[in-house]
Amino acid sequence: MGGRNVIDGRVMNRLAAIMSSTAKKETLPDSITEREKEVCTLLAQGLTNRQIADKLYISEGTVKNYISSIYDKTGIHDRAKLIVAIKG
Repeated sequence: MGGRNVIDGRVMNRLAAIMSSTAKKETLPDSITEREKEVCTLLAQGLTNRQIADKLYISEGTVKNYISSIYDKTGIHDRAKLIVAIKG
């Protein structure tokens, strides 16, 4: 899987719940575009990049670009922490 670990959506949701109870709440900046918000919503649902790409009819590379942009705009560079911020 390209050197990345794949985590089941239920496990990701549980981790997000645990982290949200101990982590400082983050808010998403106003600079997040509508499409980036769509990607965030699907990330929060535990979807993989491939699943997000399929749902939005875009390439997996485009999804990765959106996620990179979201990381830059939020200053959060960890998928699990980003999910906590989204759900926060």
